[in-house]
Amino acid sequence: MHPALARALEPVLRDLRTSGGPLPRVVDQDWTGDPGSPSLYLWDDAVGTGLGGGTGVRIDLHDDADEQALDLAGQVQEWAWEALAGTHRSNWPVCPAHPTTHPMDLAVRDGQAGWACPRGGPVRARLGELVAES
Repeated sequence: MHPALARALEPVLRDLRTSGGPLPRVVDQDWTGDPGSPSLYLWDDAVGTGLGGGTGVRIDLHDDADEQALDLAGQVQEWAWEALAGTHRSNWPVCPAHPTTHPMDLAVRDGQAGWACPRGGPVRARLGELVAES
């Protein structure tokens, strides 16, 4: 796996683990064929559900590390929503202010990047620092 891709992926995988999100099987197989855009697949094996599938994710090496991490986290969040579809829950990460209506979004607010309520307010958790849902 390209080192920049590994660096960008680590925080959002940590957020999935610590917040009770679905965990992908990471398949280090490039699908872009572009050396400036390393890529891999995230798989949802969905054992026993009849669902499952893979999604390609990528970064752009022309972006800075923070942009890469935020962009990749958005792609992983979309993968998580699809993985959760079979569970009738698609709001990952759960918005603490509105837990039954929508997930948090990736945002940059007051110079801080991370997970925030899409209706406004401060960043609730920096990327890679989500905690378990209560």
